[in-house]
Amino acid sequence: EEDYVKQGFDRETTDAYLGTIKEGLLSPNLVVDIRFPEATKMMSILDTAVINHLNETKGVTATDQMRRDIVKDATADMKKVISEYDSRAHMEKSEKILPQYQKLRGVYGELNEDKNLIGDVRWIGYALGFVI
Repeated sequence: EEDYVKQGFDRETTDAYLGTIKEGLLSPNLVVDIRFPEATKMMSILDTAVINHLNETKGVTATDQMRRDIVKDATADMKKVISEYDSRAHMEKSEKILPQYQKLRGVYGELNEDKNLIGDVRWIGYALGFVI
């Protein structure tokens, strides 16, 4: 806030501006853009698929097969983008998309990391499942 005021902005206007931003960020309806390499290409693929679907089905009821085909095609296009990025990342000795995305989401774990958070309880569950 003080930085804005030092730059000549009115304090009341600055408070209102920053308050509005804070309110929006705390909203349960907040939507944040995806942020990982090639996100723009991924969104472009999705946008194109939706626009093409809407144009192709104008006045027609889309079938389940039509919907599955759209998802299949968009998924294939996205996998291609990921594969191309991962290939470049490997050559440049940088990180692939999946670990970057997982780190952004706070769910990253090394491949051989023991993720068993319930310890020996698992064996009790197996025993109970066997008995039942």
